[in-house]
Amino acid sequence: MNKGNGMTEGDRTKDLAGLLGRLVVGGLFVYAGALKAAAPAEEFARAIESYRVIGPVPALLAACVVPWVEICAGALLAAGLFTRYSGLFTAAMLFFFEVLLGQAWLRNLPVTHCGCFGAQGSSSLPREFAQNLVLLGLLWPGLKLGGRLTADAVRARHPSRKFAWAAVLAVCLPALALPFLMAPGGARKAELPPAVVNHEPAPPAARKGAPAKPRVKNAQARSQATGLFEVNPGYGQGRDAARDIKTALALARGENKRVLVKVGGYWCEWCRRLDRFIGENGALAAYLGDNFVIVNVYYDFSGVLPPAIAGYPKPAGSPHIYILGPDGAVLESKDTVPLEAGSGYDLEKFMAFLAQWGRKSR
Repeated sequence: MNKGNGMTEGDRTKDLAGLLGRLVVGGLFVYAGALKAAAPAEEFARAIESYRVIGPVPALLAACVVPWVEICAGALLAAGLFTRYSGLFTAAMLFFFEVLLGQAWLRNLPVTHCGCFGAQGSSSLPREFAQNLVLLGLLWPGLKLGGRLTADAVRARHPSRKFAWAAVLAVCLPALALPFLMAPGGARKAELPPAVVNHEPAPPAARKGAPAKPRVKNAQARSQATGLFEVNPGYGQGRDAARDIKTALALARGENKRVLVKVGGYWCEWCRRLDRFIGENGALAAYLGDNFVIVNVYYDFSGVLPPAIAGYPKPAGSPHIYILGPDGAVLESKDTVPLEAGSGYDLEKFMAFLAQWGRKSR
């Protein structure tokens, strides 16, 4: 025993265990919150939407608020300031995250990144679930042990409210500055999905020497960048999908093409991968542009099918592809999983699938 302060080796061990638990959990919360706060809110919002619990607007609001709450809660916990309250609040957030992860896991939702440490990369729901259990386990000694190695121990000797507020500011302000230090010059520009913009595409330009076609409202000309012929680039939740499909059918009849309907949403990581895959493969994009008019239909799998595709075979996942004939009949309902390869898509398989329904197949 240390006669000077009455502390035993066991007391020191408990204090260090409590300090370690608070630093690990609180530090991870600060780091995770800073990563998300430094990135565009839309990225984290898409990760939140993938859990299929709330819609785009609440998800974006949560994406703007949650990272800063995580930073403050983590900083207070790591410093041991208002330890009981910051610890219980952190535990409640971890428990809520576990509920979200668990329901997505049980529903087999296509959550490719949980959003825990930003919305980039990929993650495994079981692994993230287990990780949060470990954090909850570390939080227990952080709350129960090590009371002497906390800012609360100092605050107890200075019980005034002014000192408490000064301590909160001293702990939280440096932590809140981290996102700005991690993103010099401001957070990087958000890559807004086209569906977010109220887009009204232009009508297709008439070919030289060809008879003029009637202008079809809400139809877009072939993209000069990709060669695609799309009615509505991007997934628009508020769009009239039935009107878009009707427009696409009118264009397809005039161009002697078929309609390719992609069902998904900007919350869907594999939908974005498919768009990137098409954009990065010029031959594929050109073939699609020559043979199909593309329509993107938003569906989040949280309820009944949109009326525009209610009569189609139910999509197996996201993205899902339908090939329509000139009369609107479904010629093919295609799950895109067999077309995947690693973290993207197989070009040979994709081209073989499209070739079944292109001009030469007729």
